[in-house]
Amino acid sequence: MVGFSQVFTSVSVDHWCAVSEWSDEVDECQQKDQSLYLSCVHQFRDASIPLEEKGDNTYSKCSRYDTDYPQDWYEGYYAGNDTNSTGSCEDGWVYDRSQYKSSAAMEFDLVCDRAYFVDVELAIYYTGYLIGSFLLGTISDKFGRFKAYYISVTGVTVAGFLIALSPTYWFYCFLRFIQGCANMVYGLAFTIGIEIVGPTKRALAGTIICLFYSGGYMLLAVLAYFITEWRLLQITITSCFILCYLYVTILPESIRWLLSQKKYDEAERLIRKTARINNKSDKLPSDFMAKLKLEEEELAEKQKVVESPYVQDLFRTRKLRTNTLNIAFQWVVNSMVYYGISLSTSSLGSNDNIAFFISGAVEIPAYLICVPVIESFLGRRGSTVIFEVIAGAACISTAFIPLGIWRVAVGMLGKFCISTSYAVIYIYAAELFPTPVRAVGIAVCTIASNFSAIFSALILILDQVWTPLPYLAYGSVAFIGGLLAMFLPETRGKSLPEVLETDDKKQRTIHR
Repeated sequence: MVGFSQVFTSVSVDHWCAVSEWSDEVDECQQKDQSLYLSCVHQFRDASIPLEEKGDNTYSKCSRYDTDYPQDWYEGYYAGNDTNSTGSCEDGWVYDRSQYKSSAAMEFDLVCDRAYFVDVELAIYYTGYLIGSFLLGTISDKFGRFKAYYISVTGVTVAGFLIALSPTYWFYCFLRFIQGCANMVYGLAFTIGIEIVGPTKRALAGTIICLFYSGGYMLLAVLAYFITEWRLLQITITSCFILCYLYVTILPESIRWLLSQKKYDEAERLIRKTARINNKSDKLPSDFMAKLKLEEEELAEKQKVVESPYVQDLFRTRKLRTNTLNIAFQWVVNSMVYYGISLSTSSLGSNDNIAFFISGAVEIPAYLICVPVIESFLGRRGSTVIFEVIAGAACISTAFIPLGIWRVAVGMLGKFCISTSYAVIYIYAAELFPTPVRAVGIAVCTIASNFSAIFSALILILDQVWTPLPYLAYGSVAFIGGLLAMFLPETRGKSLPEVLETDDKKQRTIHR
């Protein structure tokens, strides 16, 4: 919820220039019933705001008639009768509060020549997320999954509550950056969930975790529907993270991590406890720990003779270099389009909450069909190509569909396809890289996707030029990605590559 909370806490609404002489009358409109609120404030807008020059009968958001306004507004007054000249919003803005009582964009006046600040804040958050993935990933590997998880939850929670107290825009951005640095809660929870189950249950565990991710996505839309004041919504979202502390007391440290750190006594205690809880103690061999130690020692011995891979190893041969650049670009495409659609559902022309809820709901079938689809005749490559091309076509189409239900439907088709494609490339990348460089290959893809999330937020600024322009950009990128995916090798039904190839076609392992 934290990653997408900005959709509602910093939402931009309809606005127009305020007239200080009429501020008391406008404030009185706030006390009226919602059905009368808009007609009340619109009478002041109609009297002081010129129409846009583009001739679509929309009122200007950033200018008003430049004249001396009467202290007391009276029915029938129209400033356009006195002058044709216009000026800037020197008295601030009036915001349409019929759906949202407040937002950071309203409070910090992120409109007109400051409208792009909303997307800048989002880019700042994802920059923090990029940095945090390095820091907390290192802490997780060195000091344990739960220590990193505890730090992450604490950082998100503390920063979240402080965000609700932000007095200025830049302080708000600073805290969002800190929250981004700390927000590895989902990634660490995913790692813990995968590591505490057996090999045969990993796919199921991963799918279940993804479904909970979609559940949080939809829950955010529900909370935002009932809580329309951004500071209160921020506190509510952050309060949900307090429940995450329960995992620290319920779940054990990752046994796989304990074994990798040679903490054999603690690992044995947890294994026996797990077996006892599952009534499997009698099926636990007496020498199981000795076998685990032997396996870890053999693995450590292999790692001694195998040199740590470097990024340049991904570019040693033409084939590996081409595949690396292509699959990394696929991660860029999927991350950019996924976050772009998720963060701009309000531009589809439907109720923000409904569109956002549907955007989360379509991810559920996307995750459920991922494995069956890639194991079908389509394979990994065919699935990536088809879903990215359809996602691209859907995004481009939204630019030419009028606001309303059909635009939402086509936009959600794009979200469904890119969500499926995103799930596919996680598996695809793991199968594409040879074992000696698989970890570093996945790391490069992850970094590329995190960078693209930042650019995805900045692309949203293009809606200041033309509202559908971001969707045209996302659609074009997705379409290009789908075409390039045709040049990736198919990995379905093939053994994972275990060795690297040199330029003279001889297979080798990286040695010191």
